[in-house]
Amino acid sequence: SWLRKRIDETTDGYTVNNLSQDEVNTLDACDRDISGLIGAAVGTVSDYQVDQFAETLITGPQMEIYDNFISYRRETLVNDADCFASKECTRYFYDSHATKKFPLGIEAESISRVQHQWVELDDGDAHLHRSWLMLPIKATPDWVNVQQQFYLSANMPWTNGQTVRLQAIWAVTEFANAPVPEAMALQIAIDEMQNDTETIETWLDEY
Repeated sequence: SWLRKRIDETTDGYTVNNLSQDEVNTLDACDRDISGLIGAAVGTVSDYQVDQFAETLITGPQMEIYDNFISYRRETLVNDADCFASKECTRYFYDSHATKKFPLGIEAESISRVQHQWVELDDGDAHLHRSWLMLPIKATPDWVNVQQQFYLSANMPWTNGQTVRLQAIWAVTEFANAPVPEAMALQIAIDEMQNDTETIETWLDEY
């Protein structure tokens, strides 16, 4: 309901309230310091359907979809990709082990807990996707430091068979052991979410 009145305002990204320590503590048994956490969100509308977005994220060849991956593998925790994509099960959890390349010669290695879930709405199924770092990102050069990162997306049925996609990222990021200025951190997060949607749209256009 909120997005229907404001979707045009969300495309360029906006600031969102931070997660609380209590909310972070419910994710797992790990203790996390979220001092300096900053959050941003982006909303976009796609002509592709929710199931197509979900299938790309779940069963698509990630190394081909995202050309900045150097390596990528999953360690399954609950159910499997085919079961979730076919909706025979409503949840799919795994740990992702990824190494990515970024501009300026930066390479980042991460381990994330990833969870997908189907949610039945009045106008169709929605696909929820969240993840968080299990360890700080290990980056080269070592002046890039992401201590914490939390991600949430909701792909929901929209008008005329379209999908509205709402993404949010919260992160604690440092450059050379100094906090990244808030405006820069927000723009980095917004760019990452916009690029992710563009990447998936490009893949769906071609395949």
